[in-house]
Amino acid sequence: MEKLNKYADNIYSQHGEDGILKYIVNALGKKIHKSCCEFGAWDGLLGSNSCRFWKELGWDALLIEADKKKYSNLVENCKNFDKVKTANTKIEINGENSIDEICKRNNFAPKIGIISIDIDSVDYHVWKYMQYVDPQIVIIEHNYLIDPEVEYHDPETSHALLCSSSALAKLGEKKGYFLICCTETNSIFIKKNLYDAKLFPKY
Repeated sequence: MEKLNKYADNIYSQHGEDGILKYIVNALGKKIHKSCCEFGAWDGLLGSNSCRFWKELGWDALLIEADKKKYSNLVENCKNFDKVKTANTKIEINGENSIDEICKRNNFAPKIGIISIDIDSVDYHVWKYMQYVDPQIVIIEHNYLIDPEVEYHDPETSHALLCSSSALAKLGEKKGYFLICCTETNSIFIKKNLYDAKLFPKY
């Protein structure tokens, strides 16, 4: 069975994620929640996995960026989109700057269509501790230098982004997700209750 990578295409994304996510969302049809959350979002455009959805399709969005200069560009790029909220915050594993608390603080509904996790550090643990936020599709960065067959992730105290796709796959299983696609740097998951083997062959 051919993998979902055949749909790879870039408009804003880096490694084909735009095309793959477009296919998944279209396949889900009316089941998808038309909202997205991305962190780190940079300027909202460059390398974005969510831009197409809020900019072209009018989805609700929460875009989070820690760097102040990038955040100012993010605000500028989003100023004409009423459904887009932004936050200049460094994501932490838990506490007041966890993704759960940031969403609550910004009155962003926890039922999210797509969440994109790309903070180049404790991505694995951010997802691990996410409880309030309930995305249907998760796209999360893995370290492409680690053999995908090796199950490894850094401890919570490290910030080096040493996490393999297989470690994420195991975490996803525990949280109720299937890994359905990997690009060069991202693993893409779907909730088990939305999984259809004909539409989304397991990776």
